[in-house]
Amino acid sequence: MGELIEGAATVWELVEARAALTPDAPILIETSGATTTCQELRDRAETTAAGLHELGVGPGTVVTWQLPTRVESIVVALALARLGAV
Repeated sequence: MGELIEGAATVWELVEARAALTPDAPILIETSGATTTCQELRDRAETTAAGLHELGVGPGTVVTWQLPTRVESIVVALALARLGAV
């Protein structure tokens, strides 16, 4: 990935910083071989966060979910981090 990111106070700040530094670098690789770049992950999480926000999820909202281990699970976790949900 390259450069070390320092000073980020939240997971979302790390996502933003990594997408800005290395937008085209693969960050997730599925068993099928499909890859997701840093920018794609950031954009998918942002879109998911917007949808969750429309449903009323925001800072301090307690959220629980059950998803299998795959890319969508990571996107949801980052979207919730973006919103400050618990």
